[in-house]
Amino acid sequence: MRRLAVIAERPEAGMLLDAEELNSVDAGKLAAIQEELVLAARLQESILPTEFPTDLPLALAHKYQPFAKIGGDFYGWERLDRSHLGIVIADVSGHGPAAALVTAMFSVAFANYASASPAATMSALNHDFCESIHTDHYITAFYAVIDTDTKEMGYCSAGHPKQLLFRASGECEELTSDGFFIGTLPSTVYREERTTLAAGDRLVLCTGGILEVEGRDGKQFGRGNLRRIVEAGRKLDIALLSESVIYEVVVDYMAADNAADDLTLLIAEILEGPASDVTGAAPTQPDYGPRSRPPWFHSSAGA
Repeated sequence: MRRLAVIAERPEAGMLLDAEELNSVDAGKLAAIQEELVLAARLQESILPTEFPTDLPLALAHKYQPFAKIGGDFYGWERLDRSHLGIVIADVSGHGPAAALVTAMFSVAFANYASASPAATMSALNHDFCESIHTDHYITAFYAVIDTDTKEMGYCSAGHPKQLLFRASGECEELTSDGFFIGTLPSTVYREERTTLAAGDRLVLCTGGILEVEGRDGKQFGRGNLRRIVEAGRKLDIALLSESVIYEVVVDYMAADNAADDLTLLIAEILEGPASDVTGAAPTQPDYGPRSRPPWFHSSAGA
């Protein structure tokens, strides 16, 4: 009988089990390995923030759908002072425990280096990872700092896809800056760009997994489809809008079992006053109908 060429990773030993070794491992040991992978996924999920400041004129919704049990995406925010908030989204190359470890390291480094200067923050992160990471892993990231008093925003990109800013007036702007991946070239110089925000503006941040999803026709989802969904959901609460984006990527567009990367989305909306002052009835959940979805997809608006 032909044997299946199966390779499984054993994180606790830092080794790879080849097909011959895997066949000799009893069910109990395999269950233990599986349990440790589940624990690693829970630990990784715990580094992702869940509570957003409510005393700022900002609202934020986030949606994270890992490709495997352990993902390589990261998002986060840091309250820098009374009026400055830093928001980051990042994507570590590769998958599995190694990429997850780099992601965890990035979350700690971001908390240490986050500042009101996006360019300085990126430079510090790059310098740190160029010294500490000696593998082929690298990180793309986009970091924005919003001054909630002046409504000014500075931002910087480290090899990350162009992000989108949807104006309340209906216009859409692409945000980018020239900066190389984090952890590759110590001499990389990062440049900060600036813009002014207004109430009703929505900043939409995502990782490449959303833009690069391939549909049934082999074409990538792309920035155009993302713009279409966000513009169509202009009147939706941002938590439901983020849910709608991910749902359409997975259910309407993605070819069956064609997931190849984590899907991460953040939407920040500029408000007239503090988020705690926003009241009203809960928004109605969009009706997606009886469409089927992959078994790995979970749905929870804003989670």
